Amino acid sequence: MHELSIAESIISTVRNEMKLNGYTTVSEIGLRIGEMTDIVEDSLRFGLDALTKGTSLEGVEVKIETVPLQGKCEQCQREFRIVEFKFVCPDCQGVAIEVILGKELDISYLEVEIDTTQEA
Repeated sequence: MHELSIAESIISTVRNEMKLNGYTTVSEIGLRIGEMTDIVEDSLRFGLDALTKGTSLEGVEVKIETVPLQGKCEQCQREFRIVEFKFVCPDCQGVAIEVILGKELDISYLEVEIDTTQEA
């Protein structure tokens, strides 16, 4: 279950951003996850919930955008959606396909609250 180590990495990154930028609360984490990463969303959410229980991130909402798998044929240069992991160009039947989308695993945004009562 590699989702648990991914969840740990996400939490670590969020905590570093909180510390670096003085964020007091993170209410929402936005993730972009490509189809090719083979991440099981329910397992990732379970890991995030388990690892944030009893911490300042407990209850944080996680919004996940799934990035579809898209390729580009190196022979005819057509870009197309790759369905069912069939890496074959629908136009020229070429099999030299470059993956241009679908391998992402990014924190796309954090929705935060900043303590404005503290002076700079």
